[in-house]
Amino acid sequence: MKWKKMMATVVASSSMLLLAACTPSAQKINEKMEDAGQDVKNGRVEMTMDLKSGDEKIQVASDMDFKLKPALFRQELTLKGDGQTIPVTDYITDDEQYMKLNGEWIKGDKDTFKEVGVEWPDFEKEEKNRTYSAGSEKLLDEMEVDSKDDTYTMTLKGDSKNKKSVVKEVKKLMTSAVENEETKKLFKDIKVQSVDYTYKVDKDSYLPKNYQVKMKYKQDGETINAKMNYDYSKLNKNKDIKIPTQVKDAAIDLKDLNELAEMEDY
Repeated sequence: MKWKKMMATVVASSSMLLLAACTPSAQKINEKMEDAGQDVKNGRVEMTMDLKSGDEKIQVASDMDFKLKPALFRQELTLKGDGQTIPVTDYITDDEQYMKLNGEWIKGDKDTFKEVGVEWPDFEKEEKNRTYSAGSEKLLDEMEVDSKDDTYTMTLKGDSKNKKSVVKEVKKLMTSAVENEETKKLFKDIKVQSVDYTYKVDKDSYLPKNYQVKMKYKQDGETINAKMNYDYSKLNKNKDIKIPTQVKDAAIDLKDLNELAEMEDY
């Protein structure tokens, strides 16, 4: 199993982003979610993801704190697979990044990191398009809504009745969630077999509380089972995010490392 292809699904699936008479429809809840999401300025997202193909497994765990204007993201990520455990810690602002690799802090600007293949978020575009949504209109039509205590729970199951239309729409969303042409090409080869997901929303704020998805698909003749869970917290209550002084003091400039490598090659 090729890690690149499995991890491409992680990126897109992460970006898809998911009746009693008094319970609003999924469409109405989603509409209010999108409105409420425009006012989110900071928060925390905890994510776990499991990908399995035959005997091969990839496990991803991520804790991310974020704030906008000015942008600052702090992420603790652990990737397990192929007998390896890879921890990554990073801080990303509009124009610089601090990343901890192999116990060392490295800093660099947008252009320098791009030179070594590290993708840089388009904060301006993300800010413009930022919203919380449970899916497209077609998927919302298929959702069931349950109201309990302080939570609306929207569920979607690609069962025998709607499987074909749901699967087709999910694949469309996965492909549109990324701009990289190479990744888009990978998704064209994916054959989604089933997808179920659950979206929990706070009744008062209409902000997300939890998002879970299970998906089964085929790629290059191999079947992959994916399970993802996202927990949202501290929305608009997570303002005190900053890059620690000790991180800044310890960081080695990536430009210096590149220049040293060039000298050694020469």
